[in-house]
Amino acid sequence: MKAFPEEDELIAEVNQANETIAARKIENFIDLPEMQDPEKLAAMVLLRECVPPAYFLGSRLLFILGIKMIELSLTYGNSPHSSVGYIYYSLTLAFVAQDFETAYKFGNLALRLNDDKYQMKRYEALILNMWGGFVSHYTEPLDRSKEHLMRGYYSGVENGAYQWAGYCAINFLFMCFWGTDSLKELSEKIDKIIPGLKKVDPNMVQYYYAVKATIYNLIEPVEDWSVLDESLWPNAKEIIKSCLEKNDLFTVFIEIACKLSLANWYSDSEKAIDYANAAEKYLIGATGIFINPAFHFHQCLALSVGYDDADGEKQAQYVEKIKSNLEKFKLWSQHSPSTYLHQRLLIEAELARITGKTLEAQDLYDQAISSARENKFLQNEALASELAAKFWLGKGKEEIAQLYMKKAHYGYQRWGAQRKVEDLEAKYPQLRRKLSATKSINSTHRTTTNSTSGSQSGEALDLATFMKASQAISSEIVLDKLLTSLMRIIIENAGAQCGYLILETEGKLRIKASGSVSSDIITVLQSTPIESVGAQGVAPLPVSIINYVARTCKSVVLNDAANDPKFAHSPYIKVHKPKSILCFPLQHQGKLAGIIYLENNLTTEAFTRDRVELLNLLSSQAAISIENARLYNNLTELNQAFERFVPGQFLQILDKKSILDVKLGDQVQQVMSVLFSDIRDFTTLSESMNPQDNFKFINSYLSHMEPAITDNQGFIDKYIGDAIMALFSGEADNAVKAGIDMLHHLTEYNQHRTASGYVPIKIGIGINTGSLILGTVGGKNRMDSTVISDAVNLASRIESLTKQYGISMLISHQTFQSLPDSNQYAIRFIDRVKVKGKSKAVSMFEVFDADPPETYEGKVATRTLFEEALLLYQGQKLRDAERLFAECLRRNPTDKVAQVYQQRCTQLDRD
Repeated sequence: MKAFPEEDELIAEVNQANETIAARKIENFIDLPEMQDPEKLAAMVLLRECVPPAYFLGSRLLFILGIKMIELSLTYGNSPHSSVGYIYYSLTLAFVAQDFETAYKFGNLALRLNDDKYQMKRYEALILNMWGGFVSHYTEPLDRSKEHLMRGYYSGVENGAYQWAGYCAINFLFMCFWGTDSLKELSEKIDKIIPGLKKVDPNMVQYYYAVKATIYNLIEPVEDWSVLDESLWPNAKEIIKSCLEKNDLFTVFIEIACKLSLANWYSDSEKAIDYANAAEKYLIGATGIFINPAFHFHQCLALSVGYDDADGEKQAQYVEKIKSNLEKFKLWSQHSPSTYLHQRLLIEAELARITGKTLEAQDLYDQAISSARENKFLQNEALASELAAKFWLGKGKEEIAQLYMKKAHYGYQRWGAQRKVEDLEAKYPQLRRKLSATKSINSTHRTTTNSTSGSQSGEALDLATFMKASQAISSEIVLDKLLTSLMRIIIENAGAQCGYLILETEGKLRIKASGSVSSDIITVLQSTPIESVGAQGVAPLPVSIINYVARTCKSVVLNDAANDPKFAHSPYIKVHKPKSILCFPLQHQGKLAGIIYLENNLTTEAFTRDRVELLNLLSSQAAISIENARLYNNLTELNQAFERFVPGQFLQILDKKSILDVKLGDQVQQVMSVLFSDIRDFTTLSESMNPQDNFKFINSYLSHMEPAITDNQGFIDKYIGDAIMALFSGEADNAVKAGIDMLHHLTEYNQHRTASGYVPIKIGIGINTGSLILGTVGGKNRMDSTVISDAVNLASRIESLTKQYGISMLISHQTFQSLPDSNQYAIRFIDRVKVKGKSKAVSMFEVFDADPPETYEGKVATRTLFEEALLLYQGQKLRDAERLFAECLRRNPTDKVAQVYQQRCTQLDRD
């Protein structure tokens, strides 16, 4: 083995290992026989010891070492060292192949093998470090990974595995710092663990020192945040210099990653980009651990913030790099949304901002903030709020920017970054004035009559209520839910008894939502014109006031409506005699987005100046949210229409919100299961029908099959005449269950056909799991959604083999291997077949859960006998095989596969 293998050499090793494992169940590896060969046992120890130096030197050899260990175990049996090989291979699957499901299985195998069988305490810290530090944070909540690492640390201390205890400690540290801990909590943990770590593994202490110095620069009033204090990290410069000389990539990367994060927190985009570029050279030294995605996250933010100051060439490079990193976060967030979803959303928000997608950006910022808050990432919640504030400031929306900056200010305080808080205050003093001091907002758009100058009630909305209200409005995108939330918030906090939201629809102002304090019910999605005549012969609202607001975009505040000289003549006011009225516009980008009408019939002067001003401020967010929700509603309706032709799931996988976002050449690569089904002898069947009957039959059949696919989280990619091609993301379980359900639905469908005098039909189903490229192909005027992959071709070819064996459903070994628990199905191995276009034979398995009861029971009863016969057949012991296949047929005459094999044996024996 080379000390520094090339990437293609690594990929070749991974592919070979996958071939070795493909037709075997990982769960059964724990029952392999014991390794006896002393040379192989010695090789396992040598391979194990080579991994740590390979890691710190940034060599791909670390992955190959794990592969060699499992190859030895699978060939010569398990040993106490095998659990180490399995956990190293788990890292390879997670980081190199991005196959987190299989990585999780090998990680569990390593834990079980060591805990249940060998109980090698000195390996426990090693396994838990690799499991918690390298694999589980991609599949489990971060707190669970931290638990694994702490358990590994204490086990390592207790059992003398000090090096691995140290590794557990530093991985735990990184998860705390770039994760969910406050700086105070983390400082206390550092002070607690450093004394013990000095005794356990002094080399590991320097990483704690690096983070401690970084924390200091976030808390204390240092002059230069980019200089890490050597009194906190002793001999830092000499250590880094020595590491560079020794090619210790890991330590160098840690120092630069800390400084990159500081640069982002202190909004120094120039230094941040420099640090991001420098750190990338040493990134391979931090393979797989939590600091790796933390770096990619901060790299994206550095590039997006520095985008505006870059030249055109660099801007293009920045966008390309951000998109490349975003693909990683999309995958990670699918498997561990609690850790990676908010980071993905914030990167998407920044990408939308720099590419001019304003509406998309503002929604993504809110989603990122909400997700970070929900999952307790204090620092990222504050950072997302600060970036959102800058976004709004760049749009000239200082009032909205002020709201988000308040959130950032509060978030950094909660995190404990006092020096950062002061930096924020110094850079944005204009955004820190108290909301209650805002006196001029929208003043040029407000007219007040009969107001009393001394009527300030002191009942203005407090900041917490206001922020909560704004957040509730901004976080909702579904129109009816938004209108409900908006009306409830405004009525409850404005001092109104009732309220109405008016929107322009089809050229007319119409009431779209209404509510009152006397009822919890908010009526939404009405469409009552404001000019309509009610039961008392007058319009439901004062038309003159609403038209005035619509025409002038100025607020109207009537402190005593019945005595107002301008509007008292309104028929509505004469009949209903309201005391206080507030009517104000919702504006977005200089255009009227809606009108809010509020009443209080108990008291005059109900709508004080403070309340009006704050409601005007809140109205900016309300207008934006309404416009977004209406757009979203329109796009939803459009998508629903298009989904009959382009599946909604296809759009989701392409990460497109609407069919309007899809462009020619859009594509994404993903591991999915492909289900291909076809009607047997359809050509003969169709020839007996006229074209009209043909279409009627096809649509009847397909409508019976579709629910089986959609109910199991799949979607139909295309119909090809009578054939169906469906795709399933996630576990292969969904595809297999869909295939079984299709066959059950077919049984019911055939009962209807038979009752109507038609012959029953048969279908074949083939399923394969593999990497696909989903995207769009075509030309300027006509394009189509499609899937390009050898996995699709293989699924089709497997389906065609169901005819050869006389069975209904076959799955590939890739699908079989992807099932979390194959024992829940009725499955038996059928054959390894050279399929056209494949260089290697493909293992195939029959799924017979949907067989008729007699056939099903017969196959279950003879499964062991059938498999024994297959082994004899593959070993060219044809007469013995033929005898056992004949016995299978005697016990189960409906077993078509046994019949095929018996005939093969007879023919080959004659030849």
